[in-house]
Amino acid sequence: MADPVTFDDTFVLTTLGSAISTRKAILGYGVLSNRIDGKIRKCLDLFKKHQGAARRLPPDEMQNEQQQLLNLGLRAVGHVLNLEHALRVFDCVVEADWLAHTELEKQKRYRDHITHPVRVTAIGWWMLHEDGGNRLNELARHYEEATADYRAAHPIDLGGMDWCRFVEYAWLASGLLHDSAYPLERHLRLGRRLAGRVGDELGLLGRFGRSLRRRADRQNILLPLQESWFKTPNTPLRIALEDRLREVPKKMHKHAHAALGALHHVLAIQGNLHTPQGLMVQLAARAILSHHDKEDADILSDPLATLLHVADSLQAWRRPFLHPERSTDPTKKVFRTLIDCECVNLMPAGTGYRAEFKMTDKRTDWEILKKAPYCWNFTGFSQPNQAVQDLIRRSGWLPGILLSDRNCVQPPEFLEFMDAK
Repeated sequence: MADPVTFDDTFVLTTLGSAISTRKAILGYGVLSNRIDGKIRKCLDLFKKHQGAARRLPPDEMQNEQQQLLNLGLRAVGHVLNLEHALRVFDCVVEADWLAHTELEKQKRYRDHITHPVRVTAIGWWMLHEDGGNRLNELARHYEEATADYRAAHPIDLGGMDWCRFVEYAWLASGLLHDSAYPLERHLRLGRRLAGRVGDELGLLGRFGRSLRRRADRQNILLPLQESWFKTPNTPLRIALEDRLREVPKKMHKHAHAALGALHHVLAIQGNLHTPQGLMVQLAARAILSHHDKEDADILSDPLATLLHVADSLQAWRRPFLHPERSTDPTKKVFRTLIDCECVNLMPAGTGYRAEFKMTDKRTDWEILKKAPYCWNFTGFSQPNQAVQDLIRRSGWLPGILLSDRNCVQPPEFLEFMDAK
């Protein structure tokens, strides 16, 4: 029988910390290490600055833990994956995330996307290894076969690395980078909002947003990827890159960050595509591109995308809202951290698990969560979880997890309170 497991930040620091400390850099560890360390420090300093910006955020017991998680993710990106360009992306995420928390007009407020990817990565790592490595072996066989023609056309030597280890690197990149284009998505949404009001006289949609509207411009963006595994037409991929780019600027398009992030990271290493690192990034980009797709079949067409979708959904704990509080000074905004879920316990059940979402025990927060703009209710909780539960079942290779029953919400008093009229 499987052992129970608790998804919390101790789990993340232990699981991912061990994985990172025992993995050598995919391109060797050498002259860039000091420069990478400098960029990591810069991002961490920026994170600390934004946490206390303008003294609007009170001291928070989560701050030190969040810094540890961010540092862990940055070390993996810089020193294990050697993706120096991505460290600058993390700077943008930190800056945009706190602005989105405090200023973005969003119906249900805004959740963290800074430490969330690190937690997602730890969940997926556990799933790859939870069954003794059989799932990892299955994914290794899949990608070795799926990339065979591409590797033959552009001789890529993995340098003695086996495919299980290679897929581990690809998963680290998938998990850690999957939300890295949120700043660009927010920029495009802001541009669209203002364009509707002032006719975009200030040009705030930006060149990139406008260029996606013309077929010739979209094709120019994709031209450097013509010989990539990510784009080549003879691979079994359900991605239609140009069609996805055409959808990004549309007003109602959701999850534009998936397409933008995938393309950003592949284009950032276009001169290095036909290398082990380039292939790793292409596998990760493929997963990032599809992990929010509307149709299950599109998500299931790529194993890493499936893993990313499930891990992303299970990362429900410690994703803070910054809740606005009343202030005696009308010129200042005051926020406090609001947490709905403290951890997720997976309890053995049959051949799989039953998830228990341990909700906050602060009854003052229950009152806030029940009212607008949060409006927590069991239907809103269970419907997306049922969809993930069904996708897990259809995958045929992930561990079965019961996610949508009423007893998945703990403690029962929380659900009773939310159900009360």
